[in-house]
Amino acid sequence: TNTAESLHFANLSSFTTDDYTASREAVRYLIENGHRHIGVVGGFLEEESLVRRRLKGVEDEMHAHNLDFSEKDNYLECRFSVSAGYDSTKRLLAGNPGMTAVYALSDSIAIGIIRALHDMHRRVPDDISVIGFDGIEIGRYLTPRLCTMKQDTGILAEKGVEILMQKLRTDTEGDPVHEMISSNFIRGESVRNLNGTNMKS
Repeated sequence: TNTAESLHFANLSSFTTDDYTASREAVRYLIENGHRHIGVVGGFLEEESLVRRRLKGVEDEMHAHNLDFSEKDNYLECRFSVSAGYDSTKRLLAGNPGMTAVYALSDSIAIGIIRALHDMHRRVPDDISVIGFDGIEIGRYLTPRLCTMKQDTGILAEKGVEILMQKLRTDTEGDPVHEMISSNFIRGESVRNLNGTNMKS
Protein backbone atom coordinates (compact mmCIF):
# COMPACT_ATOMS: atom_id res chain seq x y z
CA THR A 1 0.00 0.00 0.00
CA ASN A 2 2.97 2.32 -0.37
CA THR A 3 3.01 4.89 -3.16
CA ALA A 4 5.20 4.27 -6.20
CA GLU A 5 4.68 7.70 -7.73
CA SER A 6 8.15 8.99 -6.87
CA LEU A 7 9.76 6.07 -8.76
CA HIS A 8 8.47 7.43 -12.10
CA PHE A 9 8.12 4.03 -13.74
CA ALA A 10 5.92 4.17 -16.83
CA ASN A 11 4.44 0.72 -16.19
CA LEU A 12 3.97 0.90 -12.41
CA SER A 13 0.75 2.12 -10.78
CA SER A 14 -0.04 2.26 -7.05
CA PHE A 15 -3.00 2.64 -4.74
CA THR A 16 -2.11 3.93 -1.34
CA THR A 17 -3.76 4.54 1.99
CA ASP A 18 -3.87 8.29 2.66
CA ASP A 19 -1.66 8.00 5.74
CA TYR A 20 -1.30 11.74 6.21
CA THR A 21 -5.02 12.55 6.29
CA ALA A 22 -5.85 9.49 8.39
CA SER A 23 -3.29 10.52 11.01
CA ARG A 24 -4.69 14.02 11.15
CA GLU A 25 -8.15 12.56 11.71
CA ALA A 26 -6.91 10.25 14.47
CA VAL A 27 -5.14 13.03 16.34
CA ARG A 28 -8.06 15.42 15.80
CA TYR A 29 -10.34 12.91 17.50
CA LEU A 30 -8.00 12.76 20.50
CA ILE A 31 -7.83 16.55 20.70
CA GLU A 32 -11.62 16.87 20.41
CA ASN A 33 -11.82 14.50 23.35
CA GLY A 34 -9.67 16.80 25.47
CA HIS A 35 -6.23 15.22 25.01
CA ARG A 36 -3.32 17.63 24.78
CA HIS A 37 -0.31 15.43 25.68
CA ILE A 38 -0.16 12.74 23.02
CA GLY A 39 2.62 10.22 22.47
CA VAL A 40 3.21 8.47 19.14
CA VAL A 41 4.77 5.02 18.74
CA GLY A 42 5.75 2.99 15.70
CA GLY A 43 7.99 2.37 12.75
CA PHE A 44 11.28 3.94 11.79
CA LEU A 45 11.73 7.29 10.09
CA GLU A 46 12.89 6.46 6.59
CA GLU A 47 12.66 9.02 3.82
CA GLU A 48 9.31 8.89 1.96
CA SER A 49 8.05 6.13 4.25
CA LEU A 50 4.48 5.68 5.43
CA VAL A 51 5.77 6.38 8.95
CA ARG A 52 6.99 9.78 7.84
CA ARG A 53 3.62 10.58 6.26
CA ARG A 54 1.70 9.48 9.34
CA LEU A 55 3.97 11.45 11.65
CA LYS A 56 3.67 14.54 9.46
CA GLY A 57 -0.11 14.29 9.84
CA VAL A 58 0.30 14.18 13.62
CA GLU A 59 2.58 17.20 13.67
CA ASP A 60 0.39 19.31 11.42
CA GLU A 61 -2.78 18.52 13.35
CA MET A 62 -1.15 19.26 16.70
CA HIS A 63 0.26 22.55 15.42
CA ALA A 64 -3.11 23.47 13.89
CA HIS A 65 -4.47 23.39 17.45
CA ASN A 66 -1.46 25.32 18.83
CA LEU A 67 -0.20 22.25 20.67
CA ASP A 68 3.45 21.31 21.08
CA PHE A 69 4.77 18.22 19.34
CA SER A 70 8.29 17.17 18.41
CA GLU A 71 9.76 13.93 17.13
CA LYS A 72 12.45 14.04 19.80
CA ASP A 73 10.09 14.41 22.76
CA ASN A 74 6.81 12.82 21.67
CA TYR A 75 7.69 10.07 19.21
CA LEU A 76 9.18 6.65 19.89
CA GLU A 77 10.44 4.35 17.13
CA CYS A 78 9.78 0.62 17.20
CA ARG A 79 9.00 -2.32 14.92
CA PHE A 80 5.43 -2.97 13.77
CA SER A 81 4.71 -5.81 16.19
CA VAL A 82 2.81 -6.59 19.37
CA SER A 83 6.01 -7.36 21.29
CA ALA A 84 7.65 -4.11 20.18
CA GLY A 85 4.62 -2.14 21.33
CA TYR A 86 4.71 -3.93 24.66
CA ASP A 87 8.44 -3.38 25.16
CA SER A 88 8.22 0.31 24.19
CA THR A 89 5.57 1.26 26.73
CA LYS A 90 7.83 1.82 29.74
CA ARG A 91 10.16 4.04 27.71
CA LEU A 92 7.18 5.95 26.35
CA LEU A 93 5.78 6.66 29.81
CA ALA A 94 9.20 7.57 31.20
CA GLY A 95 9.70 10.16 28.48
CA ASN A 96 6.13 11.49 28.63
CA PRO A 97 4.95 11.45 32.26
CA GLY A 98 2.01 13.78 31.56
CA MET A 99 0.78 11.84 28.53
CA THR A 100 -2.97 11.08 28.43
CA ALA A 101 -3.14 9.35 25.03
CA VAL A 102 -1.05 7.22 22.68
CA TYR A 103 -1.38 7.07 18.92
CA ALA A 104 0.12 3.76 17.78
CA LEU A 105 1.02 3.74 14.09
CA SER A 106 -0.28 0.18 13.78
CA ASP A 107 -2.91 -1.88 15.58
CA SER A 108 -0.35 -4.56 16.46
CA ILE A 109 1.69 -1.96 18.35
CA ALA A 110 -1.49 -0.68 20.04
CA ILE A 111 -2.34 -4.19 21.23
CA GLY A 112 1.10 -4.54 22.81
CA ILE A 113 0.77 -1.15 24.48
CA ILE A 114 -2.65 -1.99 25.93
CA ARG A 115 -1.33 -5.23 27.41
CA ALA A 116 1.75 -3.51 28.82
CA LEU A 117 -0.37 -0.79 30.43
CA HIS A 118 -2.56 -3.49 31.99
CA ASP A 119 0.52 -5.21 33.42
CA MET A 120 1.65 -1.84 34.80
CA HIS A 121 -1.76 -1.38 36.46
CA ARG A 122 -2.70 1.47 34.13
CA ARG A 123 -6.25 1.32 32.80
CA VAL A 124 -7.25 1.92 29.18
CA PRO A 125 -8.92 4.30 28.58
CA ASP A 126 -9.43 5.57 32.16
CA ASP A 127 -5.75 6.35 32.76
CA ILE A 128 -4.40 6.43 29.20
CA SER A 129 -6.27 6.39 25.90
CA VAL A 130 -4.98 4.39 22.92
CA ILE A 131 -5.77 4.72 19.22
CA GLY A 132 -4.32 2.53 16.46
CA PHE A 133 -3.99 2.33 12.70
CA ASP A 134 -4.97 -0.52 10.34
CA GLY A 135 -8.34 -1.83 11.52
CA ILE A 136 -7.31 -5.46 11.97
CA GLU A 137 -10.13 -7.74 13.04
CA ILE A 138 -8.77 -8.66 16.48
CA GLY A 139 -9.14 -5.03 17.56
CA ARG A 140 -12.91 -5.52 17.66
CA TYR A 141 -12.52 -8.25 20.29
CA LEU A 142 -10.13 -6.56 22.70
CA THR A 143 -11.25 -5.21 26.05
CA PRO A 144 -11.69 -2.35 25.47
CA ARG A 145 -12.42 -2.49 21.73
CA LEU A 146 -9.66 -0.66 19.88
CA CYS A 147 -10.27 2.79 18.42
CA THR A 148 -8.47 2.81 15.07
CA MET A 149 -8.14 4.13 11.54
CA LYS A 150 -9.14 1.22 9.28
CA GLN A 151 -7.39 0.90 5.94
CA ASP A 152 -9.82 0.05 3.16
CA THR A 153 -7.93 -3.01 1.96
CA GLY A 154 -10.90 -4.12 -0.17
CA ILE A 155 -10.77 -1.00 -2.32
CA LEU A 156 -6.96 -1.08 -2.47
CA ALA A 157 -7.02 -4.67 -3.76
CA GLU A 158 -9.93 -4.04 -6.13
CA LYS A 159 -8.30 -1.05 -7.76
CA GLY A 160 -4.97 -2.84 -8.04
CA VAL A 161 -6.52 -5.81 -9.84
CA GLU A 162 -8.67 -3.52 -11.97
CA ILE A 163 -5.70 -1.56 -13.35
CA LEU A 164 -3.75 -4.78 -13.88
CA MET A 165 -6.55 -6.39 -15.89
CA GLN A 166 -7.01 -3.18 -17.88
CA LYS A 167 -3.35 -3.20 -18.90
CA LEU A 168 -3.54 -6.88 -19.86
CA ARG A 169 -6.63 -6.34 -22.00
CA THR A 170 -5.40 -3.26 -23.85
CA ASP A 171 -1.75 -4.32 -24.10
CA THR A 172 -0.72 -0.67 -24.00
CA GLU A 173 1.38 1.15 -21.46
CA GLY A 174 -0.62 4.38 -21.08
CA ASP A 175 0.01 6.55 -18.05
CA PRO A 176 0.48 4.99 -14.60
CA VAL A 177 -2.21 5.64 -12.00
CA HIS A 178 -1.39 6.75 -8.46
CA GLU A 179 -4.33 7.23 -6.12
CA MET A 180 -4.81 7.88 -2.40
CA ILE A 181 -7.54 5.88 -0.66
CA SER A 182 -9.32 7.20 2.44
CA SER A 183 -9.42 5.31 5.74
CA ASN A 184 -12.51 4.62 7.84
CA PHE A 185 -12.62 5.71 11.47
CA ILE A 186 -13.57 2.98 13.95
CA ARG A 187 -14.59 4.59 17.22
CA GLY A 188 -14.09 1.60 19.53
CA GLU A 189 -13.83 2.03 23.30
CA SER A 190 -10.17 2.81 23.95
CA VAL A 191 -10.34 6.62 23.96
CA ARG A 192 -11.61 8.47 27.01
CA ASN A 193 -13.41 11.79 26.70
CA LEU A 194 -11.70 14.22 29.06
CA ASN A 195 -14.20 17.00 28.35
CA GLY A 196 -17.06 15.49 30.33
CA THR A 197 -19.30 15.56 27.23
CA ASN A 198 -20.33 12.99 24.67
CA MET A 199 -18.32 13.40 21.48
CA LYS A 200 -19.60 12.41 18.05
CA SER A 201 -17.41 10.04 16.05
